[in-house]
Amino acid sequence: MLSKQKFEEIVEQYAKQILNYIYKLSIRISREDAEDLTQQVFISLYHHKDRIDHTRNIKSYIFTIAHNKAINFLNSRNYNKSRLTLSLDNHHSDKHLQLRYTLKDKDTPEILFQKEKRNTTILKLLDELPIKQKTAIILQHYHNFNYKEIAEYMNITKSAVESLIFRAKEKLRKKLRKYRQFFPELL
Repeated sequence: MLSKQKFEEIVEQYAKQILNYIYKLSIRISREDAEDLTQQVFISLYHHKDRIDHTRNIKSYIFTIAHNKAINFLNSRNYNKSRLTLSLDNHHSDKHLQLRYTLKDKDTPEILFQKEKRNTTILKLLDELPIKQKTAIILQHYHNFNYKEIAEYMNITKSAVESLIFRAKEKLRKKLRKYRQFFPELL
């Protein structure tokens, strides 16, 4: 059972992450819809606070609720149920959701363009991955989940997570070879 204080701490700690996770999960979810869904996640958590399994990681539990709410939302809108897509909108302030690159004073417009192109390319290629691989990569790289947390969230084994992430990285590496000019470190 969650106390009111513990619940407020959880909301404070995870609200922004959940909002951005939902927003990034599909290009078809607007920022306003993501905000509404985030509220629904925490309302659901509060209503089911007596049933929370304390042996399970609360972070995984909350992300599971968020994922299910987002999928239900998309399904209710009669969207293509077979595949969710990752939003290509990268104008978020949350550092966990943007691909990390630093701007330097000496960056020229050409360098800035290349960095933006890298960002857009990676997001586009992530979108082409199967949903399980994409989910594992998003949780690991954008939300800093470890393998155990990803396994709990996805309800699979840790070794299955390792396999999903390995296969996803291999697919991304192969696809990124087409974009050598933006990814010289892959040569």
